[in-house]
Amino acid sequence: MLRLILNNELYQGLHGFSGEMGHMVINMNGIPCSCGSKGCWEAYASEHALLKSAGSDSTLESLIDKANNQDEKAIALFKETGQYIGYGINNIINTFNPEQIIIGNRLAMAQTWIKQSMLDIIYSHSLSFQQQDLQISFSKHSTHSAALGVAAITTESFIQRELQDY
Repeated sequence: MLRLILNNELYQGLHGFSGEMGHMVINMNGIPCSCGSKGCWEAYASEHALLKSAGSDSTLESLIDKANNQDEKAIALFKETGQYIGYGINNIINTFNPEQIIIGNRLAMAQTWIKQSMLDIIYSHSLSFQQQDLQISFSKHSTHSAALGVAAITTESFIQRELQDY
């Protein structure tokens, strides 16, 4: 799930369900998604999609081990996942013109193999003026990164309000 921080506040949408960017369609004739639609970004650019493509009893950790040992299939799977991540981020950039994008969750552990193919897609597809001053980084917290980020923003916002009232 994507967390949107707008004007230093977590954006929740009308009914509290914003940030479901994983269900934006990136392939209109694509593979079925758990939401009932087809071609959702999540169906191509998630850990689950990566492991499904890898087959057998693969885990993210085993694919990372293989990539560290120069396994071409594992590296290719990470690069493809990076491309799909890039396509979705491209849509986010062109929609929101964000200041910063932080890639978090367990896939951040595969930054070494995902990053360049992701950036290639982003820089070749997003509008050039939207790329100016954009920061794209990977979280060092591979789990709970969204929750930690929201907690940090909330704490910072609270402190700022308290200082203003002081």
